[in-house]
Amino acid sequence: MDLWGFDDGYFNNKTYRGNGDFSIRPTRAKVGGAGSYGMGGKVLDIGTYRTKSPHANLGKVTVSVGMDLQDYDTTDFPDYPLSPINRVMVHHILRTLGAKKNPSIATGLPVEVFYSGKNFSVNEELIDQKKRNLATPVFLGDDIEGESPIITFDSQIVLPEAFAGYYDFVLKEVDGGIEEIPERMEMSNFFVDFGGRTTDAALIDEATIVREQGGRKVSGSLPVGMINYRDKVLQSVGETFGIDQDDLSIKAVDNLLKGTFTHKGEKHDISELLNAAKTDVATVILNDVRKRIKDGVGVDNMIFIGGGASFFKDEILSYYPQAIFPENGIISNARGMYKYLMYSKMD
Repeated sequence: MDLWGFDDGYFNNKTYRGNGDFSIRPTRAKVGGAGSYGMGGKVLDIGTYRTKSPHANLGKVTVSVGMDLQDYDTTDFPDYPLSPINRVMVHHILRTLGAKKNPSIATGLPVEVFYSGKNFSVNEELIDQKKRNLATPVFLGDDIEGESPIITFDSQIVLPEAFAGYYDFVLKEVDGGIEEIPERMEMSNFFVDFGGRTTDAALIDEATIVREQGGRKVSGSLPVGMINYRDKVLQSVGETFGIDQDDLSIKAVDNLLKGTFTHKGEKHDISELLNAAKTDVATVILNDVRKRIKDGVGVDNMIFIGGGASFFKDEILSYYPQAIFPENGIISNARGMYKYLMYSKMD
């Protein structure tokens, strides 16, 4: 079996395929050609593909994806999980990481859209749309006839993202399969998943997701994440130095998020701007968490996962000293997706 947990996020893509084999790649894709080429034999992580346009009368659309793209489209829109750039991003990563022709995959959706309506029922229509989007054939850009899609899925599962973190917490890999951790399954576990575009919260008590408790909506999504942090940093840098943030290269953005910014040949310390943006975003997210769960009284475990969990660790601990941070929590969802997929296929 070729099984993949694939957390196809707005900010990063995380994969897990068992036995500690994982990858983390930035979400970079654009409609059209790549516009970047390697020199001196350098091989870039860029793939150009063709796939069906969401507009029936337009035929196939060209999409370029990969870590080395120097220009890419925003993913900060609600229908990203149903878009051609999401589809091609997933297929490209599977292809470059050596997936077989017919893998089985588990992906996710934010809690707030996975469940819908007053009854918090499973949004089957949206889940089916996501599966159909990923199942739509993707062809290599030079495959003019389009006869050989690069991936055809044997099966798909879609999970609510914080719930995927739950499966990572209550299931463990053993030789030959997956085993339950019964004591954890019997506990009340509150998960906060810091993503790119959203932060998901889910209270799961004895394997049951709790929507409301004490008149409060304890499980759901906040439309704030690491993209907001990046955008705040870019806005602050633009205002401080009088530049148009759109003129910054991808490399410059990556460097300034690490604290390095060069302007007119001079290096500047922007740590105060970074800290201010970090504090602003962490405060918004943690205020939302407190509205949902207050101090976490009566909850056995408060578990913080996702790419932002370690980034905001100090801020989280100032609110919740009892917080649990799983090892390599940025891949908790992908790992949980894999474990659930493996578990579901066991006799």
